[in-house]
Amino acid sequence: MSASLALLPLPLQQQQQQPSDDSMMEVDLGTKVNQNEGEKPCLVKIYETADESGAPAPGLEGVKLNDVVEVIGVLGVDPRLALFQSGQFQEGEEVTQEDLANNPPASQVPRVHVIVGRKVQCYQHLMEEKFARNPVALALRQDKAKLEAARAKAVDLVARHLQGDRLAAEYLLIHLLSSCRRDAGANTGIVVGKHALNLTGSHLSGKECAALEALLRSLVPRCQSLPLSLQKLNAWPLWPRKDYRVSRLVGGPLLLADQTHLLLDETQLKEGQLAQVGVQNFQALKNLMENQTLEADFQFYRLPIPCNVPITVVSTTKSLLPCDTCVQIKPQHQQEAAAAGSPSEADLNEIRAYLAHCWLLDYAIPEEVSSVLQQDFVQQRQKDPRSVGAEHFHRTLTLSRLLAQSHGEGTLTVETYKKFCHMEDLRKAAQS
Repeated sequence: MSASLALLPLPLQQQQQQPSDDSMMEVDLGTKVNQNEGEKPCLVKIYETADESGAPAPGLEGVKLNDVVEVIGVLGVDPRLALFQSGQFQEGEEVTQEDLANNPPASQVPRVHVIVGRKVQCYQHLMEEKFARNPVALALRQDKAKLEAARAKAVDLVARHLQGDRLAAEYLLIHLLSSCRRDAGANTGIVVGKHALNLTGSHLSGKECAALEALLRSLVPRCQSLPLSLQKLNAWPLWPRKDYRVSRLVGGPLLLADQTHLLLDETQLKEGQLAQVGVQNFQALKNLMENQTLEADFQFYRLPIPCNVPITVVSTTKSLLPCDTCVQIKPQHQQEAAAAGSPSEADLNEIRAYLAHCWLLDYAIPEEVSSVLQQDFVQQRQKDPRSVGAEHFHRTLTLSRLLAQSHGEGTLTVETYKKFCHMEDLRKAAQS
């Protein structure tokens, strides 16, 4: 019976002493990427079933790179689980870096022998049957007035973190609902629904970005922040790459689970020169934004990995990265921006349930609405053929859909489309 290996963060019971050997530090590096405080890596052993099918543990069929999984298994921390457990090495025999990578000390990287498991989708806990019976979820599904009230609470909360700018809050709210799909093959198909948002303002700094990160972490299931400074960009590759010394794929900060909201802090980017790795990091970010793919470097070739990562860039001026929408934050009166204190846990739960409800809605565009959109697109293209093209039309469809979903609507109406056009007029006026 064979087994495959994976990596999974576990709660850290106590701080582990780091190994002093340099080679072991390099081997460990791949397990520490995107590791949050209070977590530690582990080796997850997924065994094939005993029958002739050779299927993996129940619930884990079709697991691919960077899937989030939930498993039940036997935890192993016995030191004998390390390198010499199998007896494949004799005393005095040379141990390579690959051997160390595949058999790390169990005190630092425990083993979990899986009995049963499942892949965890975004908002998985809100799809469970017990949540379907939740009074808040039921009220949002059955009462449009309560859904609109929850939406108003969400806009108020987000605006409070954007100096009271409610227009910027509207754009960030619908951005939180964004998700992309591919119409054809996983690697070659056209990406539909992708969206990258740029929030700009000369007053913005790392402090505001940290507050925004805390807000996103309190609202969405998955969030990751990344400061974009010259030092960070030039320090280490952001993309995954194969380390042939240890025969393993080393992760990178951009290798994220689907529907992880990535917050880029560009306020830290100052004048200077990008080194070669910095230029490649910038190109990797650009490719992730435009195509929702991340290339894994296998030295002799690059393998594109399909992604589904909504991106928000915070910057003092328009971002150097190709964002789909740029919104300039206009600070409002101090009293309006600072109104009320921190939201209650009940309000946060209501907003989370609202976001989950809207994100999970099935969506369609009626034929008559599609005709109106196409006619408007033709007219806009006749007026400005240079800037109005296929990408502009795709962005209009995407944001109109997200605005409709934010109001709990499963179909796009002409009224919602006109409302989005009004938002666009206000956004462009704020930038002029």
